[in-house]
Amino acid sequence: MMRVILAKLYEDGGRPLARHRAVSLAPSHEGILSLHEAHDRELRRTVRKARVSNLAGTETLLELYDAVVLFIDDGVMTIAGMEIDPGTRKATAQSWYVEIVDVRKREVQRP
Repeated sequence: MMRVILAKLYEDGGRPLARHRAVSLAPSHEGILSLHEAHDRELRRTVRKARVSNLAGTETLLELYDAVVLFIDDGVMTIAGMEIDPGTRKATAQSWYVEIVDVRKREVQRP
């Protein structure tokens, strides 16, 4: 688990943000990131899940199912996966741009 700030790279409908919006996107969520494998009863298989929770442990975003780290370098990473709506069980694509916060310095690690 690590403290991060992040921005969603896909709109809520699963459509990628327009390039001009994505390059100027400021991180809008902060919390503790964890990436783990767990058995999902409904899917009846093991899935990799990425989740962001606040310091109290409450989820702040929908989990990413089948999460994959696509890029990682200099305190920045991109994680892609599927959000599953808890009410309708509809799956939509989502990707997160993540910046790791250095807990010792209380600032974002930037190149």
